[in-house]
Amino acid sequence: MAATDSCSEILAESYERAKVQLDRSFISDAAIKKRVDSIALSPTGAGIRVLMACALAKIDKPEIDIRKPYTGIVGNHPDAYSGRDYDQEYIQALVAAPYNLPLNSTTGFLPPASAQKTSC
Repeated sequence: MAATDSCSEILAESYERAKVQLDRSFISDAAIKKRVDSIALSPTGAGIRVLMACALAKIDKPEIDIRKPYTGIVGNHPDAYSGRDYDQEYIQALVAAPYNLPLNSTTGFLPPASAQKTSC
């Protein structure tokens, strides 16, 4: 199965599981739930896209380090991944039908800052 199919299936299955359990959380640890809630309920919505992209990447490829979502910054490390690619390819689809989730319409990942110096 291709990664695209796998990730799309992971999201579809997760959505269906969550849809039937809206009245209670899947997160049993209260401290972790509080942290996730602070990101998920943020009015900007960008943080939840980052969290969802990183979680999806970890499910898709367990060998990656979820703290390294910027391949251009950390270099060519085997445990790094492109969080922005996961965000733009898979999480963006959650904004549209059939999901229609209230997510920020743009990526939660900012492009890396340029290393080139500029003058004012």
